[in-house]
Amino acid sequence: MKIQLLFIGLLTGSVLIAQKSTNEKNLAFALPLENTKVDGDLGDWAQITTKYRIDQPIWRSADSDTEDYEATFMLGYDLKSNSLLLAIETTDNQIISKKESIELGDLYALFIDEQHHESGSGIIRYKISELHKSLSKPDELWDPILKNKLNWENISYAVAKENNKLIYEISIKLREPIFNNRIIGFGHLVQDVDIEKETVYSWNGRGNKDYNNEPTRLGNIMFIESQALLGQLKGQIEWKNSQNNFEINWVRIVSKNDERIWVYIPLDDEGVLNAIIPAGEYYIKPGKSVFFNDGEFIKVNNENRLNFKVESKKQNIIPNYQITTTERPIFDSSFNALKEMDISAKRQIDKFILQAMDYYMIEGVQFASFDTENITYESNYGVKNNFTNEPVTKNTLFEVASITKPVFCFAVLRLFEKGIIDIDKPLYEYLPWDEVQNQEWAKLITAKMVLSHQTGLPNWGDMEFNHKPGKAFSYSGSAYQYLGRVLEHITKKDINTILNEEVVEPLQLEHFYFQAHPYAFKNKANGHYNGFPSAIDVPEKPWVAGCLITNVVSLSKFIMALGQRRVLKPSTYDLMFSHLTVVPGDSHENNWNYEEYMGLGLFFEKSPNGLVFRHSGNNGDFKCTFRYYDNSKKGYIILTNGNTGDFILDEIEKILVTY
Repeated sequence: MKIQLLFIGLLTGSVLIAQKSTNEKNLAFALPLENTKVDGDLGDWAQITTKYRIDQPIWRSADSDTEDYEATFMLGYDLKSNSLLLAIETTDNQIISKKESIELGDLYALFIDEQHHESGSGIIRYKISELHKSLSKPDELWDPILKNKLNWENISYAVAKENNKLIYEISIKLREPIFNNRIIGFGHLVQDVDIEKETVYSWNGRGNKDYNNEPTRLGNIMFIESQALLGQLKGQIEWKNSQNNFEINWVRIVSKNDERIWVYIPLDDEGVLNAIIPAGEYYIKPGKSVFFNDGEFIKVNNENRLNFKVESKKQNIIPNYQITTTERPIFDSSFNALKEMDISAKRQIDKFILQAMDYYMIEGVQFASFDTENITYESNYGVKNNFTNEPVTKNTLFEVASITKPVFCFAVLRLFEKGIIDIDKPLYEYLPWDEVQNQEWAKLITAKMVLSHQTGLPNWGDMEFNHKPGKAFSYSGSAYQYLGRVLEHITKKDINTILNEEVVEPLQLEHFYFQAHPYAFKNKANGHYNGFPSAIDVPEKPWVAGCLITNVVSLSKFIMALGQRRVLKPSTYDLMFSHLTVVPGDSHENNWNYEEYMGLGLFFEKSPNGLVFRHSGNNGDFKCTFRYYDNSKKGYIILTNGNTGDFILDEIEKILVTY
């Protein structure tokens, strides 16, 4: 971790606290400042002596450099108007403003999380340049409290140019009163645009060109009366169990007297805490509730806390703080619940799901089981949004991500039956693919190869072939998108119309949404990433690789139709269910690693209980899966709205099916 100097200038006799600290890029102090005019003239800021550097490049074009640019900021506050005051100075050899758009020139972006809830709260973004201003859009926010407060009524600013300097002066009237040691979430970016190059700088080095509504990416502002009340805090943070190899990046420090006062404190690479905070009594606890990566999951014991006291003008050493973990519950997997969905089976499903949600910190779940004719059990758990605590109900909609692919495949096969598309004809003959037009193999790709993932193309990213089309399994969402464009070209219809005409209407499905719709906006759950909600996202235009928004009841009816072999011809189902592509072992998703293959749009498994067809979905903040046991004519769906949902998907089959 790069550690820089924070010069606080605390003089205690002969001891000067002016040294390195790990929180210098995370916590900045605002001091009282009176009679300040927001006019771009910083002459009335003379009493503020601390300047913080905005010097962490987080994005740059290939030919950018950082030699010609410097940015700093100062902080103050005015108690009379209850306002946060900011002064940002940038020095640049080229100051560029464009009339066409704020994004094309030099700009300053301010991010404020005034609520500063421990569980996370919403962020408002302000962008300011010489010629423009821009505000967060309502559909970018997951926090409904802020949606009606997106305006410029509480903020005034001035932009001034002085030779090679661009100065931003800002006053923000806060909604809640400023009090001593109050903390709010805070971050800012500056964009330096020069001729044919661009660099974006951050104060704390986190974020990309935005903060993506993730409060932990922000730093913090603390309102203090005097720097003389600050002290230095040092300590060592470590795992109690040395086998845990997850890196501890930060901890949370909370005031014992006022739990509204808390702050993330970053640690260095050795787990050392070295911070400047006000005098007072505090406790320390883990900065995160969970650690997970590559299938490994550790839940932290948040009740393990260390109390300590900080004295001003001193170096305060705290005892080593050891982070402990919470034991994983033992999930009872002795039930064959799917075989007979009676009261006992339903209770076991509920018990398992609630236990798993609690341990894996999954916000919301929908579950349904079904046979060929009926939904045998349907239940809803948790919340749509863990900030509002609005419950998941039967009307709640989830993103089902790649489960869109078998739905789209059904539409393709309908058009195949009508003679509109030949699934064995190279798609290039219908519509050339611009992204790969210089690659000869692109001319070989057929709809059958796309639907069975045999194109040789990667899922996303650079369109370079892994192998010749038709020779092996290579999962590709990009190839599905290409096929979608081909269908639009052939039919002269948009994808939404095609999906509705060929899937939704003939199967009489309700609540299948592929693009923006009032019902979808009203009823959709928020996704969650690391515990923080994502903004409600309903695509303006469908993308066939992963756009479907629905619920378990509606999706069950689609899968039941596949189990019943409805609407499509028997010969088409034979083709759909045929063994077209061997799925390699490292791509298996079953618990017992038995044989898997691809048909058209579906994965198939030769399980001890007979043929299984399935598909899963992963949009990062939504995880889901369905499985249908073709011999017994029973299946289930589970949808989740959190990025830890994988763990419940992996576990639930063990209580539903016994081998």
